[in-house]
Amino acid sequence: MISVEEIVNVVSGKSSTSSTLRLLKERRQKEIGLRIGELLRLDRSESSRVCIEELEKIASNASTKLFDRVICSPVLWELISKPKTNSSHLLQRLKYYLRVEELVDSSGLFSSESIIRQDDGKWTALGDAKIFGKEIYRSPTIAGGIPVDGYSTQMQGRLEQVTGVHEGWTPDLFDECVRKFRKSAEILDLYAPKHLEIINTLTHVIVVRRDESDGRFRSCSTPICHGRPVFHNPHLSSASVERVVECLLHESVHSLLDLVELDFPFTSCDQKRVVQSPWTQSFLSVSTYVQACFIWFSVFKMWQLVARGLETQESDYLIQRAEQGFKIGILKPLEEHKHKISQRVLEQITLLNDRAI
Repeated sequence: MISVEEIVNVVSGKSSTSSTLRLLKERRQKEIGLRIGELLRLDRSESSRVCIEELEKIASNASTKLFDRVICSPVLWELISKPKTNSSHLLQRLKYYLRVEELVDSSGLFSSESIIRQDDGKWTALGDAKIFGKEIYRSPTIAGGIPVDGYSTQMQGRLEQVTGVHEGWTPDLFDECVRKFRKSAEILDLYAPKHLEIINTLTHVIVVRRDESDGRFRSCSTPICHGRPVFHNPHLSSASVERVVECLLHESVHSLLDLVELDFPFTSCDQKRVVQSPWTQSFLSVSTYVQACFIWFSVFKMWQLVARGLETQESDYLIQRAEQGFKIGILKPLEEHKHKISQRVLEQITLLNDRAI
């Protein structure tokens, strides 16, 4: 089990974080295996035994690289997290995505952006490529190889635990989104490489959606689809590169903490929104607020590194916003709920506050 103290070192951007991030990556892979095993154990249908045998055959015969891409994708994580998924459905989707990976990995394909507008064709599990006949479209990537998905079938329509709609992209607006994410990664690589390492380790795909009815830039993520942050309206002028930098790190640290809490839950509180954030003034559940303390500490430490080199009005504002929450005192909103929070976590939150101010 990774200690809370180790997590504080990782989110602060200290140099010796690679081994802890590697352990978290391995814990994610283990969780996938556990969830698939539990799904198969609970499925008492007649076809379950046959599915188990086929899954074992697929795992032993498929290319390791292609199998890992599919089995570790957020869309598969979401599938095995749903209580209604049975072994037949899992096998069907796994076969489908592996076949797509094999087609994408084959030779003789030529690049074509026009196929993203067509209903026909097949998308990879990551949403980083679509194939139609001998044509292929590959999603753009940022530093570290993370794809930016604005078109795949799995990012369309309603997303579980994600509010808002997607109204589609024009090529120029989508290109503007990609430009901002690439610039954000370049900034982190230059000034805060250890924070970029968190993003590269725990983010599998970046989903971007246009929601004109909302009109705000915002980001979110959910443990039900681990490793897939969703960014709404990053094309807007209000979505400065600096804000994209902050949101990328914010959602990646959420993913990190979700993995830690698989073995060590921080709280035993319900999801009622009873605590006001000193950073955003939004009301959050106690568990979300506890994570927010670690996230904003990470954001503050990142800005301490980045703002020295960037020196923009926006970066100055964002570092002040991050710092202000700690000056107000991050333990105060938790006074009524301390009995439901791990003592070790409370101790670390106290230290976070002291280290930030």
